[in-house]
Amino acid sequence: MDKRLHKSPSTIDLLSPKECEELEELPVIATAGQVPPKEVVAVVRPSNYVSKHDSRALDQRFIFKCNADMILELKHTGQMKDPQKLNHVYTKRVSPSSDHVIHGIYVFPIGSKFPCLFREAGVYTFSFSLTDSSCKPFVKRVKVKASSEIGKWALLNDEQSQPFSVSVGSTLSPLSIACYDIYDNRAPFPSNPEVVVKLEADEDSVFHVRKFKSNLSTSNLFLKIEDLLIESNDLDKIRPGYKATLVISNSDGKFSVSIPCHVTPGCLNHVKAQQAILADQLLPGCIVKELEL
Repeated sequence: MDKRLHKSPSTIDLLSPKECEELEELPVIATAGQVPPKEVVAVVRPSNYVSKHDSRALDQRFIFKCNADMILELKHTGQMKDPQKLNHVYTKRVSPSSDHVIHGIYVFPIGSKFPCLFREAGVYTFSFSLTDSSCKPFVKRVKVKASSEIGKWALLNDEQSQPFSVSVGSTLSPLSIACYDIYDNRAPFPSNPEVVVKLEADEDSVFHVRKFKSNLSTSNLFLKIEDLLIESNDLDKIRPGYKATLVISNSDGKFSVSIPCHVTPGCLNHVKAQQAILADQLLPGCIVKELEL
């Protein structure tokens, strides 16, 4: 019976770095930008093999010899968009090879073919299966988290592509800002930033906005800017187009979001003459031909 079990393929197993010289193991959790292992080595275990921690892991008696090919199918699940959708990345079919000592090993090039594989955050699913065999497939999942190195801020609102319109004295609709790492993965804010808001029209026309509220979400995934009130009596400097850019940044300006906007004067408050008329200039019979207000 033991001989029969030895000749019966049961499960697929991945060799660890301790079991194979110069071999890097597939991690369970990785960080975006981490270099994937150059190669992944798999073997087929017979039915009488008990545990991966068995000291006989490299004993040829516990590595099944067969001529069947093994297929690796690699899929990726995104971090934010369609977290349930599996996107196909790579499929490789290899034949068993030998290192002149151990027969029946399957070598899959990973890092050599995809050195930038783990740059996109999400879950990578490695599925190993043996062709024309009842051997159980083996699945290994690697979760890649966003890098701690921040790359940029970006506006989350759908209206990002449309210029905002606001009047002086009125509040702007709430804005949500997200943080991204250097590989363009959505990342949590490392801390609650000190926010600076200003309106820029040109080099000589910069209006600082003092009244607003900034709140970091409980998940640290987005920063909400609300109750943003624009107050200025220098709007005439950007007439007649009233075009400006709303800039929201951290205190040192390293990360910022620029939003095109159209700032118009507020509600009518008072009217005054453009040029004062002295009382002694108004004589009986005189006609004021033009008065600028």
